[in-house]
Amino acid sequence: MILKKTVFCLLILTALLPLTAQELLLFPQKGNLAATRSFPGSFIGSKYNISLPGAGFLAFTEGPSVDKATKKNSQGKRYLSFAGLPSSKGDFSNIYAEADIRTLDVGIRFGNYALLAGHAFRRQANLRYPHSLLLLATQGNAPFVGETLPIGPKIDVQAYNEFYLGGQLKWKRFSAGVRAKLLYGTANMYTEKSEVSFTTRPENYGIELEAEYLVRSSGLFRYYSFDSLTFSTPGLTFDNLFYNNAGWGLDVGVTYEVNNSLTIAASALDIGAIRWDFFPREYKSKGTYVFEGLDLAEYIGDTTGIMVEDTLLRVIEVNSGQKTYSTSLPTRLLIAANYRQAQWDFAAQWGLRSVSADWLMEATLGLTYRTGPIRAGVQYMLGKNLNGSRPGIYSGFGGLVSLTLGKVCLYLQSDGLPGMLFPLQNRRASLNAGCTVQF
Repeated sequence: MILKKTVFCLLILTALLPLTAQELLLFPQKGNLAATRSFPGSFIGSKYNISLPGAGFLAFTEGPSVDKATKKNSQGKRYLSFAGLPSSKGDFSNIYAEADIRTLDVGIRFGNYALLAGHAFRRQANLRYPHSLLLLATQGNAPFVGETLPIGPKIDVQAYNEFYLGGQLKWKRFSAGVRAKLLYGTANMYTEKSEVSFTTRPENYGIELEAEYLVRSSGLFRYYSFDSLTFSTPGLTFDNLFYNNAGWGLDVGVTYEVNNSLTIAASALDIGAIRWDFFPREYKSKGTYVFEGLDLAEYIGDTTGIMVEDTLLRVIEVNSGQKTYSTSLPTRLLIAANYRQAQWDFAAQWGLRSVSADWLMEATLGLTYRTGPIRAGVQYMLGKNLNGSRPGIYSGFGGLVSLTLGKVCLYLQSDGLPGMLFPLQNRRASLNAGCTVQF
């Protein structure tokens, strides 16, 4: 039951959750408002700049793809397959997600100064799961008699409206930008503590769970019992606007044109937090719970998943209450460079992304070519979790196509193109689309 629900949520997040794509290949488009999203110091070029409604999506997992982690039974339903799962019992992996719906961005230039403003609805989600939870779910507890396994997943989800007002300054070859952001949260689920250990006693085959688990939520998650959990999808909404769940954010960036060919930039994005005060609920379980004479393998079918008796879960105590809390934004730190030679642009980016309890390092290389109104390119990225020993490096391949017709520029970008075409076979998928107008 609880193992089945946890693993099911893990796989659904892997396959379906969308995120914001890296915008490296937009960086060489000097003066374009779209480039300021990742690099606020990229000075806008025209007097008036407008970015019409657009969206960005990206999904990646450090663990195996859905196809590698599952198999299909005779009814076509998927079940966990041990063969494709991580074998390291002490490690964790992340499934991270973001989705941005950009409604409107505006930039107005006054000589060497510029004013920026805009709005977006943003969603972010992360599931940090222990490998031992999957091993236990697929093999049962018999192979781990006498061992203590960490099995507590950490699930963090938040959705909010973002309004920003910013400015830019250009001085000779140097430019700088800052965005101050006012945030209003619409939904949140935050796992503050996720310490759950699972032990099978060798003397009597009894199971011991030692838990210190604390989940907080506002407008997203409700717990009544292990068989009665409700989730509300954080769709586009203006709930709590200018009233509840207020927060703040800050983006800063600098850009320097070394010469007519080489430009370098750095930025710090999403520094900030949200205070959740709209019916903030907390659910806490702390204690040691013992079950006698249970072999999980008896409840595991090769093709039907986990079937754990409800009576076992009734022993676990969960206390609920209400308490205001705060969550941080997923901060990103970026450094990039672009070298222009005739119609070619060579771009490189290195960055850090905070994800739950971890920091992910990502490096990207890109190449674009301009001919007439068309600009096209490819990019390749590599990523690695910096927190201890983790699964191998994950990667993403994609590109950019943009079309400029007079004052209008349409663009489509991805750094996980194979995953968009074959989501179950790949570990990364992304898409970023938009339209800018300059006059």
